[in-house]
Amino acid sequence: VYLIITYISQILGRIAVPLFFMISGYLFFRNFVETASLEVKLSWYKKKIKGRVSSLLVPLISWNLLMCTYFVLKQYTPIRAFCPNLNIDWTILAVISAPFVFICDNSHTAPIDNPLWFVRNLFFIALLTPIFFKKRIAIVILGLCTIVWMFNPKDDYSVLPTIIFFISGGALSMYNKAIYICRTKMVVSSIAIMYLLLSFVDLLYYNKSVYCQPLHNIAIMVGCVFALSISSLVASETKWRIPSLFSESSFVIFAFHSFVLYDIQKIMFRILFYCNLTSAEGLFVYSSSIAFSVVISMLVYLLIKKNSF
Repeated sequence: VYLIITYISQILGRIAVPLFFMISGYLFFRNFVETASLEVKLSWYKKKIKGRVSSLLVPLISWNLLMCTYFVLKQYTPIRAFCPNLNIDWTILAVISAPFVFICDNSHTAPIDNPLWFVRNLFFIALLTPIFFKKRIAIVILGLCTIVWMFNPKDDYSVLPTIIFFISGGALSMYNKAIYICRTKMVVSSIAIMYLLLSFVDLLYYNKSVYCQPLHNIAIMVGCVFALSISSLVASETKWRIPSLFSESSFVIFAFHSFVLYDIQKIMFRILFYCNLTSAEGLFVYSSSIAFSVVISMLVYLLIKKNSF
């Protein structure tokens, strides 16, 4: 059970955020013209940042303030019975820092709504895009960041993968290359086999004393290529499409699921604890808590949509 959970969350799941950065970089630079004058580029940049303020910064602040409210309710209401160790020193500085780096938690450098570190990093890398206007500078930065990242100790909130995958996606867009990279069945099958082999070897060495960071990061890069390629192949070869409700509610699921996921797991473990939790029950708690959090997040989305103006 440990290996299954680790493989899903720590191996397969690790390609998700780099993939998001790559797609974001591709979309950000979609209308960028490298040969344009500096004045045109700056005009393009201002328009892009204006859009990112409403699509990234406002949701980042709003959802994290909502999470602050949720934590306050957990700390000062009867819900505290499920989280007795929750003792946050709520100061003005703590609330202000919550959307960026929650200073009351020294264990990491994420916002209080943990998954939104992706949105935070994405907004700040967007602010820095003029640095990458020159192709040579972008290539040098990309190369140096990749080398350092390959041997960097595990850091879930590092700026390095943000730069690497955002620039990679942006480069594909600027040079009018398809983001799926390849679509032929033979090539996609080869990438799939390569990724499966890398991911299984990565699993064997995960959290071991001889843990191989370069192998883990190479697996992430190959996994991103595989995910983009297989998605494009399925979309072109079949009529299957993701239901609109899932795509429409994706950001709410992303932002809201951490509100309830860990609390659902705590409640379920507490209920099943006295039944001598078996491996099968542990796997059930893991999978069903994810399903419950997604369903609750989708209901929240529908509630927001119904009451939006």
